[in-house]
Amino acid sequence: MAGVAHPPKNPGSPTRQRGRVKLGVGVLAVAGLLLSVGLIMHYGAADIAHALRGIGWGMALVMVAHLAQVWLSGQGWHAMAQVEQVGAVRIFALARWVRESVAGLLPLTQIGGEVVSIRIVVLHGYRSGIAAGSMIADLGAQIASQGVFTLLGLAMLIIDGHQGPVVEWTLLGLVASLSVLPGFFLAQRRGLLHATEAFFIRLADKFPAFEGTSLEGLHDSIHRIFRQPLALLKSFNAHLLSWLLGAFEIWLILHFLGAEVSVREALVIESLSQVVRSVAFAIPGALGVQEGGFMLIGAIYGLSPQICLALSLAKRVRELLLGIPALLAWQWMEGRRLWFQRTGRGAEVGSRDRQNV
Repeated sequence: MAGVAHPPKNPGSPTRQRGRVKLGVGVLAVAGLLLSVGLIMHYGAADIAHALRGIGWGMALVMVAHLAQVWLSGQGWHAMAQVEQVGAVRIFALARWVRESVAGLLPLTQIGGEVVSIRIVVLHGYRSGIAAGSMIADLGAQIASQGVFTLLGLAMLIIDGHQGPVVEWTLLGLVASLSVLPGFFLAQRRGLLHATEAFFIRLADKFPAFEGTSLEGLHDSIHRIFRQPLALLKSFNAHLLSWLLGAFEIWLILHFLGAEVSVREALVIESLSQVVRSVAFAIPGALGVQEGGFMLIGAIYGLSPQICLALSLAKRVRELLLGIPALLAWQWMEGRRLWFQRTGRGAEVGSRDRQNV
């Protein structure tokens, strides 16, 4: 008996397109990993490992410095959310911690760190539209503050007498990074964020764990936030302080690696390297690109390739040490909510969370 003929799948279907995107991201991740490994092997894995071991207990200080950055970033998001609903800073700091960890350690998942962070804020009693609207507005403030931070680093680089291709490439990278801001403001002006609401509705349908994260009212929430310039300024300032503290983290790592640089030089290294990561956003974890960027920028101040690679690896070790507890905390929150829902105590937990906001 002849088999039943099935119509061919549409090659342009959303499923196929998502598959191609995941494949492309996977290829970039593998290529970046191979580049990182190649650089380490070329410049001497033993020498780099020896330098990395020199950090020792200093890694604890590096982690504390980065947690302070996360807290400041949480304050930036919190400033936006307070326009709509009052709550505690710790909720947004926790969400930022998990968001960063998902983006850094789970780059190939279908659910991004931003979506997970919104989910965490919702689990703590915030309305979904407010959680997402404040996060998107805060992202705009974060990008703007990074632009100022990069210009500060460029100014210091030029004052120190350094010019040439590095300055030109950084300017191009800065323009590319900031180019999303006009589109962002156009989107919220033209009502295009309604499409974002529809996306999260589909996400909630596809992933039951994200039920209740459909984000009705997202567009209106963003409009109300942008009518509060003081909230925008507070968020911008918090993120700018976070970027500056990132320069101190770079200085700490280099200090423990035995490379004495000034805080001013560390600021230049951090500001320019962040531009490199922003431009390479399509590559998971900026694998290979971060290492090459540190080598290029570090050479300006006489840092050896081995020290630059050790600096990059130290940052990745810090990501791992802070990221794993964050992922476990996220799973604990989701598991706790699921357990209470199954035992009929979901309403009680939800009420308690709202009271704790």
